[in-house]
Amino acid sequence: MDPETLGMVFGGSGVLTVVAFWLHRRLAGTGERVGPASMAGFVLGWLSALTALLTGAFLLLVAVSR
Repeated sequence: MDPETLGMVFGGSGVLTVVAFWLHRRLAGTGERVGPASMAGFVLGWLSALTALLTGAFLLLVAVSR
């Protein structure tokens, strides 16, 4: 796979992670019970964090093998 494409996916996942967790915090408020939109932001944050982690590891593997 192209390292440039991997880098774009890695960068996009990193940005989406920050935005999703910010959105989760903003929507959760100070109450004990959070709504479905807040939880969707939380789940999206974790999925994008895992995507960034796996893509970054694969990007390192490609960079080392060259």
